[in-house]
Amino acid sequence: AEKEASRMGREPNFQVLPGMLPVMEAAMCCVKMGWMTILTGPQASGKTFLVRTLAALSGTSLREIAMTSDTDTNDLLGCFEQVDV
Repeated sequence: AEKEASRMGREPNFQVLPGMLPVMEAAMCCVKMGWMTILTGPQASGKTFLVRTLAALSGTSLREIAMTSDTDTNDLLGCFEQVDV
């Protein structure tokens, strides 16, 4: 209970609105099934807020990666260079 209280004390104030529930439930279902979840949408549509809120509610640590149209698979997965040994 102490860990829970200290964690909740650090979280920002947020409110889950009824209109957010379908999207939150769909994202939680994808994570539960181990499926990759890709959120798309215009700037300021709530993508980051959704992920941060789900992480806070579940007590899960979150690592964020900024994505742009220039991001490619090497940026996400890394790459290996062949060298002669």
